[in-house]
Amino acid sequence: MAHRDAATAQANLEAAIQSNPAVDFIFTSSDQMYPQIRAVLEPLGKWRRIGEPGHVILGGVDGDTR
Repeated sequence: MAHRDAATAQANLEAAIQSNPAVDFIFTSSDQMYPQIRAVLEPLGKWRRIGEPGHVILGGVDGDTR
């Protein structure tokens, strides 16, 4: 089930980025979604280091005890 949720999240983020390509901040409810976020941002040239033009800020809080 978690794999399907990750795939759905990735597909939804792809759609959101297509409709708003100027996005510069993404908040996720789980840092476990970072691989899916990277998979969307990297091919678009939006996976960049802090301070580089086009950098997208990532934020998340999941409350996981690990």
